[in-house]
Amino acid sequence: MGTAILIAGSGDPERIALTDEVLALGAEPAVAEQAAAEADFIVLALQLGNTAAFPLRRCTASSSSTR
Repeated sequence: MGTAILIAGSGDPERIALTDEVLALGAEPAVAEQAAAEADFIVLALQLGNTAAFPLRRCTASSSSTR
């Protein structure tokens, strides 16, 4: 049994399906809300101006960090 990896973008998961197949082999495309709700660990890679759009409130206190 491996680790489940969810990858999300700002829109429909189908928009990143090709990226998933090529660059993130084994990751499952998901909506951001699902990825945030199910994550034990979150890595954000987004433009600084877009951080307000991430659903951080859906993360539990134990897995959210501002570091």
